[in-house]
Amino acid sequence: MIESAGMRYRPLWLVLGFGLALAVLVLSLLPIQKLPSVPTWDKLNHLIAYASLMAWFGQLFPARRVGVAIACVAFGVMIEILQPIVSNRYFEVGDIAANAIGAALGWLAMATPLRNVIAWFDAKLP
Repeated sequence: MIESAGMRYRPLWLVLGFGLALAVLVLSLLPIQKLPSVPTWDKLNHLIAYASLMAWFGQLFPARRVGVAIACVAFGVMIEILQPIVSNRYFEVGDIAANAIGAALGWLAMATPLRNVIAWFDAKLP
C-alpha cells in the first residue's frame, strides 16, 4: 500500500482538491439559469460531487476520514443554507441526503484499491 504521507506532490494534490471544492461551491451557488443543462438526474450530480470530494480528501487524510466525511456533509449543508440567500435556488433536504450518500460512497471507495490513486500518480511523476 502506498501511504499518502510520503507524497512528494502533496501540495499540488491539496490545491487540486480545494479547486474541486471551489468548483462544487460555485456551481452550487450560481443562479440555475447560468448553468448548462446537464441531462442527468439532479441528485446524481450531488452524489458524484460529494463522492469525489470524499474520495479525494480521504486519500490525502487517511487517518482523518471520519473528519473528512463530516466536513463534506457540513459543506453540503452550508451550501444548501446559502443557496436561497445568494441566488434564486432553494434549500432542499433531498440534496443534503444525496450529498451525504455521495460522501458515504466516497468513503466506501477508500476500502478499495481506489484509495491509492493519488499516491500512485504521485509516485509516477518525475
